[in-house]
Amino acid sequence: MNAPAPAPLPLVLWDLDGTLVRLDVPRAAVDGWRARLGAVFRPFGYGGPWAPLLPCLERALAAAAGVRGAPAAAEVYAALDAWEAEALGGVEVLEGTAGAWQALGARGVPQAVVTNNGPTAAGRALDALRAWAAARGRGWVEPVAVVTRGPGLAAKPAADALERACDRAAAAGWPGCGVVVAGDRDDDAGAAAALQARRARPVVFVRARAGRLDVEPAAAALGALGLEPAWLPSESAGSTPPEAG
Repeated sequence: MNAPAPAPLPLVLWDLDGTLVRLDVPRAAVDGWRARLGAVFRPFGYGGPWAPLLPCLERALAAAAGVRGAPAAAEVYAALDAWEAEALGGVEVLEGTAGAWQALGARGVPQAVVTNNGPTAAGRALDALRAWAAARGRGWVEPVAVVTRGPGLAAKPAADALERACDRAAAAGWPGCGVVVAGDRDDDAGAAAALQARRARPVVFVRARAGRLDVEPAAAALGALGLEPAWLPSESAGSTPPEAG
């Protein structure tokens, strides 16, 4: 008698800053980016506001679309990436959630990173996570997708970036039964809800707090997707010292 086929695994979409790592970007630097963007877009019909930054940037680009001399979206996002990379002082790995990544990867669960950060900061964070795993003799399974901010991709709490990660995972052969979104902010929860509205597969949001996953409120739903909460670490939150900037 043939053994039953294993249940398809869900896809886990991880936020980056505040969930898997903590990025050291000074608030003053972000305020400086807002001032720079305000100076760029004011002549093209957008005078603010500039908080929250990315949704406001999307509105500024829409207001400037088609205006002679307006900056191209790709150039603006490249400049923002450069500013973020210059300001980034270090990366602190949050060991509880990083341990969850390692444990789930070891069980064959496909995982992706979806972040409102830029590609350079995301690359630095992933380098720190790989180094963290190597220093502890732990395996590190590479994400099936890394989706960062960029032109034409609405930032969380929109579902665009999460949906792109799902599409890339599907292209890599993911046949899963649902999606788990792990994040620390209400924007992550909103993006999960928006993805649920777009997709037929169920979407479960699990909140991360200081490097720990708050699985109890979602335990039954996680079980329905084939993810036992016991897979996820319950020890006290911890982190590694930030890498040198």
